[in-house]
Amino acid sequence: MRISFLSWIFWLVAAGWMWVSISLIRVQNFAHEAHQTQVRRLFSADLRDTHIVQRSELVDVAVPPPLPSFVLHVGPLKTATTSLQCALTSLRSELEADGYRYIGRFEDPCMPPSASKADDQLRKREEKIFEAALLWGAKCHKALAKSAPPPANSTESSGDDLGPGPISSYGCWENFVSVLEKYRRDGTSIIYSEENISTNMVKDRINFPYRHLRRALTGWNFQVLVVHRRLFDWMPSAHNELYKPGPAKIRLKRWPGGGLCVNKGGKDMPTVMKNVAQMASNPGGKNWPDALQVVDAARSAGLHVVLESYEGAGVVARAVGNFPGGGAPTAYRAIAGGHLDALPRGNPSVSLHHDMLTVAACRAGAINGTVVTRTEVRDYVRKRLEDSDGVSPLSLPLDCPGKEELAPILAASLDDERAAFKLWQRDWGREERKAHEVVFWK
Repeated sequence: MRISFLSWIFWLVAAGWMWVSISLIRVQNFAHEAHQTQVRRLFSADLRDTHIVQRSELVDVAVPPPLPSFVLHVGPLKTATTSLQCALTSLRSELEADGYRYIGRFEDPCMPPSASKADDQLRKREEKIFEAALLWGAKCHKALAKSAPPPANSTESSGDDLGPGPISSYGCWENFVSVLEKYRRDGTSIIYSEENISTNMVKDRINFPYRHLRRALTGWNFQVLVVHRRLFDWMPSAHNELYKPGPAKIRLKRWPGGGLCVNKGGKDMPTVMKNVAQMASNPGGKNWPDALQVVDAARSAGLHVVLESYEGAGVVARAVGNFPGGGAPTAYRAIAGGHLDALPRGNPSVSLHHDMLTVAACRAGAINGTVVTRTEVRDYVRKRLEDSDGVSPLSLPLDCPGKEELAPILAASLDDERAAFKLWQRDWGREERKAHEVVFWK
């Protein structure tokens, strides 16, 4: 009886072992067949199924193509905008190697035209289309503000042919979206730089087409690039930009009156100190917005903003290196290799001593404003100051304020940089404050 029981146990264990072995063999065969099926599917000789095998296909997860990037550089003014634009223009071939199309100011002294006349014409037309949509299209913006945003990436034209016709102010958005759609389909990224857009973004928030811009850039890796310059350094430069000779500046041609200066409706140019003090006490009264005002307007509208620092060397290299999608490595290497060293300095501040001295001399009776013009005297004084007295063309007007006058300007500048550090998610402490004050008092 005992032997029979042990035999029964033996045969039971043997049967169980055989069942396990057979199951393992079936699992192995099933796995092998599944693997062969997957291999046959991936490497089928049928040309209809030929494609580049993505690693994720092994687990049947689709990988979407990377989104093209759209970088909208909006300045603001006097934050190395012209330098960046000249750099991007001179690096256009390197940027195209990185998959970027630069659309922006296309003019000397940045760079002479390229060898391709057709490409130059296309770039200029694209620049006009972007300006019409985001800069000069005031009537178009007001019409857009009253309408609902169009479907994302929609356009009435294919975008393949921009056509030779004039750009209508009311058709500004359709042309803009057509260009976007053309490059989006090609997977080409875009950089557009125009510092005057920042003024529209802040001064005309109601009508600026924020909603339409967000919708049009659906399907893009979109960022607004803003450059921050220390406020105490930016404000005198903004003052200079307002009064120096050139387009869109305050004209100083007629005498403002007083002494022998016959009043012909001319304007007085305030001192740097007076203008800067007004900007510091009334931030909303600036002729142009500062960097943090632009950031606030863009973020309030739901746009992604990247704030770059003007301070230190290499602001252009940092901006290019931080473009979305891994930056623009070919262009960045060209900058690191000294490609930009030969470029002219972009839009520097110029001396305004000569105009202040001209008006002061006329009011003191040293010049008869009924005989000579303000422009004639100013040109003579400028030549004398620069040629004989050695005054630099880049010098700002003489101004000697005391510490009490400078204290509120320093306070405003410290508050501004503290807010910038917060956006950069960097600590602001005693050392940072001291570094700011040291540069200020210099």
